[in-house]
Amino acid sequence: MLKWSESLLEPTGIPPSEPPSAGLARFYWHFMRQLRWSISALFVTGLLVALLDVTIPLFIGRVVTLVSTYRPSASSRMACAQLLSGGRCRIRLARGS
Repeated sequence: MLKWSESLLEPTGIPPSEPPSAGLARFYWHFMRQLRWSISALFVTGLLVALLDVTIPLFIGRVVTLVSTYRPSASSRMACAQLLSGGRCRIRLARGS
């Protein structure tokens, strides 16, 4: 597994013949061209983790809403179903399936 990831970049390889362009974005792109797919995968993974982290406060908000609107004397079947479905959704997202 590590051999494959190490083969993506050759740190001792011959550098590109042209120097980096002027400007910050062009300077970064000059070096990022070597690892286009790895950097793209890094950004996509970061986006998915951020979206998963957003679900935590949403789930907590739903729990607070359920606790504050349902009375103990009322049937809690609906509240339990909502909580379990939210938990299952969170677990599915965390597993990636």
